[in-house]
Amino acid sequence: MIKTLFNKKKEKLLKGFALPELLISLFLFVLVFSVFLVSFIVSSGLNESSRNLTIASLHAQLVMEEIRNSNFLTLKDNINSGKWDFNEVDLQERGLEVLNSESIDTDVDGNDLLNILVTLRWKDKGLRDRSFVLQTIMVNL
Repeated sequence: MIKTLFNKKKEKLLKGFALPELLISLFLFVLVFSVFLVSFIVSSGLNESSRNLTIASLHAQLVMEEIRNSNFLTLKDNINSGKWDFNEVDLQERGLEVLNSESIDTDVDGNDLLNILVTLRWKDKGLRDRSFVLQTIMVNL
């Protein structure tokens, strides 16, 4: 009878987790959680960078559409005068979403009016310089 009481008390003591087991499981949980947290932070940064590139390409397409709809005879004068060169204030006045330190420069490659370059520059998260160039592909037949 005394032996069975002693064994029951010992069994009660053996049920549950010991401190080293809890510490190991807590360490593994923190490790897995930190991996997921880092993955989330990196993916949100990549998402923002991709979003900025999409906005930049839309702005470049807008400038190209304006150039396409303009008079060809005054095209070179308009490009040289900076009609399609924009900064942040110009883009805000047009109601566009502005990227950090965004600027748009339009230039003619050489003397060929069929080869127009639209270059966008902005700063991404972490102030990393980014650029996007859109070039016409027209030929004179």
